Amino acid sequence: MDTYKQLRVYTGTDNFYNLLIEGDVFVDKSLFIKEFLQDSSGEVILITRPRRWGKSLNMDMLKRFLAIETDEWGNPLPQEQCRHHKLFAGGEIALDFGETKLLKPLKINNYPALMNRQGRYPVISIGFKDVTGDSYREIEEAVKMQI
Repeated sequence: MDTYKQLRVYTGTDNFYNLLIEGDVFVDKSLFIKEFLQDSSGEVILITRPRRWGKSLNMDMLKRFLAIETDEWGNPLPQEQCRHHKLFAGGEIALDFGETKLLKPLKINNYPALMNRQGRYPVISIGFKDVTGDSYREIEEAVKMQI
């Protein structure tokens, strides 16, 4: 009998929710949120890293940490129903077909003052990774379409 479980390593995604739900291996980078909210000193924060270093994934994590979760009519959900809260605080999350997954608390959960800010803000997220063009005008139009 094989006692070793084949671990699923979910790669190539910028979707924080899918990474936690679909994968069995996860490197907790949630203290990025602390650095972003508490330790940064400038009015503008510029995040530069080479390609494939997780910039979009970190931004998606930050968005899910800050954003108000709503139902299909736009009404804010109570915290106990928020999937995003469970991503950070831990808990059982409902999946498809009646299955569930138990999530462990992330490191950011050790900072109550920051966790009080979780799920409290309207967030607008605009991605430019698919903006392309052969001229300034094409790129300008693609940016306008994103906005």
